[in-house]
Amino acid sequence: MVLLRSGNPTSSALLSARRQPSHSSASLALPFVGRQSERTLLDTEMQLAARGEFRIVLLTGEIGIGKSRLWQEWSATLTTPRKRATIIDMLALEVMQGAPFAPLLIWFNQSSWSRQLFSSSSLLSPTLQGEILRLLPTLQLRWSDLPQLPVQSKEEERLRIFEAVTQVLLAIQKYEDAPVVLFLDDAHWSDTMMIQWFDYLAQRLSSTPFLLLLAYRSEETSPALAALVARWRYQRVAQHCSLPHLNEEEAQAIMESSGKAAIEKQYLYRQSAGNPYVLRELLQVPAGGVPASLVDLVRLHIAHLPETARQVMQAAAVLEPGIDFETLRKTCGRSEDETLDALDELTRVGFLVELKGQYAFAQPLVATIMRENLSGPRRSALHRRAAEACELMTVEQLPLIARQLVVHYQGAGEREQAAHYAEIAAEHARMMTDWEEAIRLCLQARTLASTPARTLHLGQVLLEKGDFEEAQTIFKVVFHEYQAREDQQGAARACLNIALAALRKEHLDDVSSWTQQALSILNTENDPAGLALAHVLLSSMSSMTGRVQEAEHHRAEAARLARTHNLPLNPVF
Repeated sequence: MVLLRSGNPTSSALLSARRQPSHSSASLALPFVGRQSERTLLDTEMQLAARGEFRIVLLTGEIGIGKSRLWQEWSATLTTPRKRATIIDMLALEVMQGAPFAPLLIWFNQSSWSRQLFSSSSLLSPTLQGEILRLLPTLQLRWSDLPQLPVQSKEEERLRIFEAVTQVLLAIQKYEDAPVVLFLDDAHWSDTMMIQWFDYLAQRLSSTPFLLLLAYRSEETSPALAALVARWRYQRVAQHCSLPHLNEEEAQAIMESSGKAAIEKQYLYRQSAGNPYVLRELLQVPAGGVPASLVDLVRLHIAHLPETARQVMQAAAVLEPGIDFETLRKTCGRSEDETLDALDELTRVGFLVELKGQYAFAQPLVATIMRENLSGPRRSALHRRAAEACELMTVEQLPLIARQLVVHYQGAGEREQAAHYAEIAAEHARMMTDWEEAIRLCLQARTLASTPARTLHLGQVLLEKGDFEEAQTIFKVVFHEYQAREDQQGAARACLNIALAALRKEHLDDVSSWTQQALSILNTENDPAGLALAHVLLSSMSSMTGRVQEAEHHRAEAARLARTHNLPLNPVF
């Protein structure tokens, strides 16, 4: 996955994770979906090969994207009379990438063809058999009677071996009387000699019914393979087939029989980013869980990143989902050039992608794993730096980034600051009439650092939303909290809000009693705005009961206080 890209992870661990999706029974139980255009391309190339052409297909994509599964599904169709072919299935191993012809040697040692090719009835001459045995020391003892070959220069020996191996394929093709399909998985781990032989093969067998299919990860190709692929593309002798992520409809088809709820399926799709292997692993853990197999695999890849790239990636995980360069630089603590170099590396290997001037994790799950693997002190430091960087933005932008500041200050352990920005975010949501979000943020502010004022804010949002009963209950809680603190002005404000909720419910007796209780505390010196609101409430109540003169008196008093103290005509708290 993009999550699984880059570096040179330990071969045994990567091989285990890499082959499991293709060959485990759990994986094969999942339906094979999509990939229709890719299968059509392979069918077309197979038809051309069957007509006597040498064809090359370059199958690329991240780990777990389904290169091996596509090969398995498609190659299974090559057993019918109409599409009969001889299949040579090879796998390159990282641990053997320095050994000449390593994938071919593994195939020879495991294939029944070795016995047929090295026999008295072999289609190969004794000289060619001797050339092949140079590569197969484990077989030399079985056929020790083959002629000894003369000592040659390195270049002559290389070309003779290339031709000998090529003759093996021709012998197989002649014996089977069918096109040959050679598939090499993880071709990015091929040795240089094997790659040079591919080049030789393409020129030598240009008019032979042969399909060469190389599956590899382009970001991990060796210089030799990268050069060969570039030349083939320039010469237009190879078809490139890059496997994309599954779209949501295809992912939903895979999850159809999982029994997951629709909302969980959407979450799993976002977390997997459409990578079939990641999706399969996520389906096997409880909701919200991270499979240990993916954690281990991500750790392996991250361990092989340069130190600066790891630090920048940690900072990006803390800032995710919105990652702009300047905030990222300040959060990671690196210089501009160091940050740029790290971003180049992280985008090259596919951990991050650049989108409209910002960066994002190509796979959200990677960010989750990165954050969960941060030590406590490092997590706090990164969140504190992120918060400080965000605060440097203009005041006008603060309401828009307040939610981010809540996350960062909470992550830094500064709960009071986190609660402060939760209130700002809640007020912004209230102005946007996003009541559920405003209530959630008010509750979060109280959880982070509870105060009567924050509880009062929650009640005011509920009141404005129209939940009069619940708002009044909250205001009464606030009233008792203020009384316990002997905060008379706060208690008076709570009384006024209780009265306002009662007015909305048309409980006029409650309006009168709570407003009068507030008036017994308030005066123009300590809270002229509260006093003005008390008169507004009494004016409204009097109007509703038909006491016009009394209503006018209270309205006039509220207007006078507003003019004298420069208050809004309808103060709201």
